[in-house]
Amino acid sequence: MPKRRGNPSPLRKGNIRGFGVTRNAMLSYNKGLKEPSRQLRKNMTEAERLFWSRVRGKQLSGAQFYRQRIIGDYIVDFYCPQAKLVVEIDGAQHYEGWGVENMVGVLETVRGQIPLNPPLSKGD
Repeated sequence: MPKRRGNPSPLRKGNIRGFGVTRNAMLSYNKGLKEPSRQLRKNMTEAERLFWSRVRGKQLSGAQFYRQRIIGDYIVDFYCPQAKLVVEIDGAQHYEGWGVENMVGVLETVRGQIPLNPPLSKGD
């Protein structure tokens, strides 16, 4: 079987620093995307702002979320390392506010992807 060409997934085991996947695992990322990522954080869509207001500060099942996270050569809207979950939210410019109107359903779906027993923190 021929080898796959191009950039490997930054989520593959070989691209995660350290031993196994821990809550402090580092994903590979394109350092050239730092400034665009910052700009996206400053200019979130209404749907992204609403989602962020519901998940920031570990509000959703105690899981940590990051916004406009760089993973490999991509900037994802939201990333939850505990669940190895990427959430992409399209704003009203795509769906006439569907994401805002259905945010409860979106949050329920995301909550279903988060493991019930989070990893222990340091010292536990």
